[in-house]
Amino acid sequence: MKRFTFPTFLACVSLLFSCGDRNAFSSLEHPTPAEKAAAYLEQENPDAAIDTVLHTLGDTYQTLYAVTTKGTNNEEQLHAEMLMLIAADSIDGVPNLVSLLASAQAQKFSVDPFAMVLRLAKSQTSTALVDATFVSLGAFTQLYPILPKATASTIKGLQAAVFILQSLGSVYLSKADHLKLGLFLTASLVLELKLIDANEDGTISIEEALDLSEESATTFVTTLEAAVSSILLADLSTSKASAASAKITTLQTTLQNQAGTSNAEKLQNFFIQTQSKSAD
Repeated sequence: MKRFTFPTFLACVSLLFSCGDRNAFSSLEHPTPAEKAAAYLEQENPDAAIDTVLHTLGDTYQTLYAVTTKGTNNEEQLHAEMLMLIAADSIDGVPNLVSLLASAQAQKFSVDPFAMVLRLAKSQTSTALVDATFVSLGAFTQLYPILPKATASTIKGLQAAVFILQSLGSVYLSKADHLKLGLFLTASLVLELKLIDANEDGTISIEEALDLSEESATTFVTTLEAAVSSILLADLSTSKASAASAKITTLQTTLQNQAGTSNAEKLQNFFIQTQSKSAD
C-alpha cells in the first residue's frame, strides 16, 4: 500500500485527494510546476520534484541550492533570490515552490514528517519529572527506526532542507511551514542523539553521557530550542500534531530542570537520569 507523505499533505491536499489514481496530475491538462512537484513527492520521487522546482526557479537559484547541499548555510542569498523572483512576477507561487523544494530535500534523505507526527503522538506521557525525563527521551529514540542513520551525508542533506525552508523568512513561512520546520529540526535532533547513542540501542549509557562534549551538547540544546520555537508558531489544530508537539516541548522543559552550569552538564545529568530510570 502506498504511503501518504506529509509534505504533499501540506502542499496540496485538495489536488491529491481529488485524484483516483497514483499519478496525481494525469487528469490535469496543464499541471503547474508546484502540482507536478507535489505529485512527485506523493510518488516518493524526490529527485524529480527537486528537478521540477529548480528548473522553474532558474539557474541562479539552482546554483545557490547546490551550494546549500554542500553544507553551507546561505539562507540570506536564497531569500534574496526568492524576493527577486517574486518581484519579477514571472513565476507563480515562488514561496510554495521553495517549501516544496525543502520537502523534497528532506524526503531525499528519508525524512517523513507525517510519519514522525504519528510516532510521536503514540508515545506515552508523564507529569513526574523522573518519568517525564525517561519518557521524553523514549519518544525521540522511538523515532530511530523511521529516520536515517546519522552519517555525514544524511546530516548535511537534512541541514540543507532546514536552510531552504528557513530561507522563506518570517513573512513567507506559513503555519504549516513552521510545523514542517519544527519536525525537520526534530529529525536533526534525533540524528544528533544517534551520534551520542553510539550503538543506537535507545539508551544513553553513563559512559556515552560523560563522553559528551560541550560543543555537541550546545548543538543539541540549540536545535531543540529552534524546534520548539518553530512548532509554537505552527497550527496545532489536529490532535496528533498537538500530541507530537507536546513530546518535543516536554524534552525542552525536562532539560531546563536539570542540574548543571553548562549545556554539557545538564544534558549529561539528563541522560544519566534516564539511564538510571531504565534500570529500575
